[in-house]
Amino acid sequence: MVSKKKRPVSGGIRSERVDLSGSPGHVYPFLARPDVGSFLTVLAAVCFLVQLMILPLVGPCGSRAPHRFCNLVAFLGMLAVTGTVSVAATVSKFRRRKIDGSPLPAFSLGLCVGCLVILVCTLTGLFSI
Repeated sequence: MVSKKKRPVSGGIRSERVDLSGSPGHVYPFLARPDVGSFLTVLAAVCFLVQLMILPLVGPCGSRAPHRFCNLVAFLGMLAVTGTVSVAATVSKFRRRKIDGSPLPAFSLGLCVGCLVILVCTLTGLFSI
């Protein structure tokens, strides 16, 4: 019986690019990798949930408090974080879509639109009615 030496498995994480398809020559850039896009989408969803949880800061009670400016700054700061992460997730999904034709990132786009709607409602004072 002849024993064969096991060769180390090549692949894994390289400096900037990873081959996730298994086919030679097909390499995703870092931001277009499927796991990066999925991670950013989940992070954006969690940030959006936190954004909705702190919505009372700019609601009727929070907008009449003596520290209403601090409430508004905190709310807009979290909205900036949420918007940034959701835009990054959408960009990542669109870059991947350009490479392999994956489906339209409807959930990521929905999070971006939701952040935009919240920003417009906050700046026009619709939450404090």
